[in-house]
Amino acid sequence: MRNLAILLIFASLFLTGCAGIKNNNIAVIGDGAFPRDNDKEKTRIFYRVIYHSNMDISSTTISENAQEGEFIRAVRNSECCTVTTDETNSDVQVRVTINKYENPLGLIPAVITGASFYIIPSWATSEYTFNVNVVAQNKQVHNYEVKDAWTLVQWFPMMFVFPFATPDNAEEHVLRNMHKYLLYILKNDNII
Repeated sequence: MRNLAILLIFASLFLTGCAGIKNNNIAVIGDGAFPRDNDKEKTRIFYRVIYHSNMDISSTTISENAQEGEFIRAVRNSECCTVTTDETNSDVQVRVTINKYENPLGLIPAVITGASFYIIPSWATSEYTFNVNVVAQNKQVHNYEVKDAWTLVQWFPMMFVFPFATPDNAEEHVLRNMHKYLLYILKNDNII
């Protein structure tokens, strides 16, 4: 009986037929993309985010704080600048509106997939858009749009992919890369 319980727990954890796949609509930015110029003083960035989603039932404040944390992590890893909470003492002001879109009808195929024990495949895509407003040191205003997405695929053969491409990891990697890509754009435009 105990072996059967262990087998059922193992099957429920590891034999799920879903995987998260990054769309990579933007270039993947590595940590080495920001060479440090020791002669240059670090740029102070003021960063604010507003988060919108058509499907999330979670608190937008939690999502905004999480995305602010991702941006701070990207800045810290780049070593090109620092983040400040004082807008008047900053060199650059960055305001980002994050829009997350998921098709609400994606639940119907997911239910069909579950009812068929993952024999019938389904997928749902989460699309992210960063609308960015930047005020540079010279008070010049720049606007950017960064888009990427990830797809949740539910199908029995995905159980072999699941350990390497979990849905949570895909979403996390997409958002982290979008923040790095934003920094990369700002660096290439000589804003930071």
